[in-house]
Amino acid sequence: VAVAGLGAVFAALERPAPLPPAAPGIPPPPAQLAALDLPLTPMRTRDEPPRIVPLPVRNHGRRPPGVEPYAIVVHGTGSGMPGSSAYGLVRLQQIFNDPAREVSAHYGIDREGRISRMVADDRRAWHVAARGWNDVSIGIELINDNSGVDPFPEAQLDALTALTLWLGTEWSIPVEYVYRHRDLQPWDRSDPADNFPWQAWRRSLGVGEGQ
Repeated sequence: VAVAGLGAVFAALERPAPLPPAAPGIPPPPAQLAALDLPLTPMRTRDEPPRIVPLPVRNHGRRPPGVEPYAIVVHGTGSGMPGSSAYGLVRLQQIFNDPAREVSAHYGIDREGRISRMVADDRRAWHVAARGWNDVSIGIELINDNSGVDPFPEAQLDALTALTLWLGTEWSIPVEYVYRHRDLQPWDRSDPADNFPWQAWRRSLGVGEGQ
């Protein structure tokens, strides 16, 4: 009996710990959907990171215990940051270092396609006001005034694709878990603007013909 009881203990230890429940309004982690055989679209793999320049900031915190990022949120700086068409990454770093603003993102991408990391992936950046989303997501800010006229240059879009594919590979994030800021916070955010080629860009992340 003692041996059988010990075997049950070891079997329990070998089982993975249950994933923490998602916050209200947030889809469950992809692993939970995969266990239910619900279809998800994997991203194309990218094993090497794009060139990333570190620009660390102060505004960030801890993710909840046991929570890893399983979503990506794409932003445009102009939503909530007037005049941001003239911003560069260093200016963005200054804003994310200002404790009075209580805002930050993990990455920034300028018009020339330069990528900066401002908050480590395993930390909680402050980029979405919708409850719970900062806990489970990685935020990427695109320098753009969000007017709908200010273009998203090809170099910027290419850099966004490279970064998103790498993050998807690193954290096993499927295409369905890549969002726009406006999708999660529609009551006061409209970024990235309507001239961002969202549907075509999002389809380009997936694998398989016609995706």
